[in-house]
Amino acid sequence: MNAPTLKSLSRLTRLDFLDGMGVAISESDVTFVHLRKRLMHISLVAHRSYPLEGDAPARRAALSQAAIQFLADTQTPTEHVFVSLPRKDALMGHLTVPEAARGDLDQVVEFEVDRILPLSREQIFFDHLVRTRPEKIELQVVALRRELVGEVLLALETAEIYPRSLVVHPVALADLVAFSGISEDQALAFVHEGPGGGGVDILSQGKLLSSHRFSANEVARPEQRAALAAAEAGAAG
Repeated sequence: MNAPTLKSLSRLTRLDFLDGMGVAISESDVTFVHLRKRLMHISLVAHRSYPLEGDAPARRAALSQAAIQFLADTQTPTEHVFVSLPRKDALMGHLTVPEAARGDLDQVVEFEVDRILPLSREQIFFDHLVRTRPEKIELQVVALRRELVGEVLLALETAEIYPRSLVVHPVALADLVAFSGISEDQALAFVHEGPGGGGVDILSQGKLLSSHRFSANEVARPEQRAALAAAEAGAAG
């Protein structure tokens, strides 16, 4: 079984010819896509969505069957498979450190992760986002439970699918922007909604700068969502 990672796909914009398979898992379903990138364009070759219902074993079995069915229907190659999980599955923590610590951010996160997250480092995969402020650095730590990641990988392994990367949805959006070749000078805000709430993700220069979840009560009206997106974009710089 391949080891999963929370790192973004590296240098994807340099791959001019690639057939990739994406697997996006949500609370209620899973969507598979086959994307084909050539020198001058990107095309969506195939896509399917399948329901995921029941308890954890039932969802795992449904994911395996859906993957098998998608491959049988589309003959999508599986050399480059990338998986994304719902942001709600991620554990989030925040740190503020002085500018002098910039060269040691990885070590700072390693030292503090047990304090800011409810699980120990042995139980999670984790990574961090960086925001620079005057004389300080803000870190947003993102983690996924190893148990959850293992269940997803095991389900896909049944269909002989071995992902190259496993991320949360906001990071997958950043990867898609990079894959699509959108100008790195452009800043993008993605506002998404679902049952019980939604979120705002801010991307700039091919990287995810900020990810914020909100409840349905927190931003019930469109103008509230717009204000939240503007505030997050401003905070992300």
